[in-house]
Amino acid sequence: MERSKAEILEKKLYQALNVVICESKIARTYGTEYKLTYSDICLLKCIQHNEGAKAGDLSQYLGITNGAVAQLAKKLENKSYLG
Repeated sequence: MERSKAEILEKKLYQALNVVICESKIARTYGTEYKLTYSDICLLKCIQHNEGAKAGDLSQYLGITNGAVAQLAKKLENKSYLG
């Protein structure tokens, strides 16, 4: 059975998204002492742009749970990115 152009395009888009998702999970140094993931960078940027925000506010902004924010924050605190 021959696949339609739409099905082929859908498959290629899905494959491209998988590559992007996998790449975003790889920790990199970004010119810093410790390796950081894309999630780490997102949280740091969110904190920078929303000074004084609580974990609940950050979780809503980032679309993740309060627990995920707390876990990321603890990891960043251990790496001395948060005080």
